Amino acid sequence: MTNAENTSSKTALLDLNFMRRISLGMRMNILTFIVAAGFIACGLVIFQGLKVRGDADVIRNDHARLAELSRDANIDGLQMRRSEKDFLIRKLEKYLGKYKKGAAKMEAALIEAKTLGLNEADGEIQALQDKLPSHRAQFQVVFDTQKELGLDEKSGLQGKLRKSVHAMEEALTKQVMDKLKVSMLMMRRHEKDFIMRGSSKYVGRMEKRKAEFK
Repeated sequence: MTNAENTSSKTALLDLNFMRRISLGMRMNILTFIVAAGFIACGLVIFQGLKVRGDADVIRNDHARLAELSRDANIDGLQMRRSEKDFLIRKLEKYLGKYKKGAAKMEAALIEAKTLGLNEADGEIQALQDKLPSHRAQFQVVFDTQKELGLDEKSGLQGKLRKSVHAMEEALTKQVMDKLKVSMLMMRRHEKDFIMRGSSKYVGRMEKRKAEFK
């Protein structure tokens, strides 16, 4: 037998003797340690898998929420445009309130969408957030200008102009009526003079007064 074979045999014998000397309790402890180590290793693998799966669920939920917010913001934008058109057509102040309500809802949707932290949507969200204030300001200018002109024929500058025209018409009517009253009184006088004096000149004067009524 060679030296190497002798050494190997001795090592195996020592290992066997060592295992025989280990108590049953220690063997169970070693086995428990090995099983526990295996469970820990499996647990780490499962945990990593769950973490990846959890991250995927979060991303999927964030995208689903972004789709909902995008739909809501689109509806709010359509409501704003409809309120603008209705105001321009009907000139009713209530449409300013509807416009502001739609703008506030859109602003809230954009803020929540921004907090989701989805980089692929950040640029578009920021662009909408930048445009919304100027859009609000422009519609407010349109509303204020129209209100100053008059939301109907009785309000604003339109109402003032209407009142001025009516006042002028009444003044002119009064002047005309006063003039016609004078002409009527003159005709009655000419009539009496003609009856009393029988002069044909009063007939000419009557014709002249009649012409003033035309």
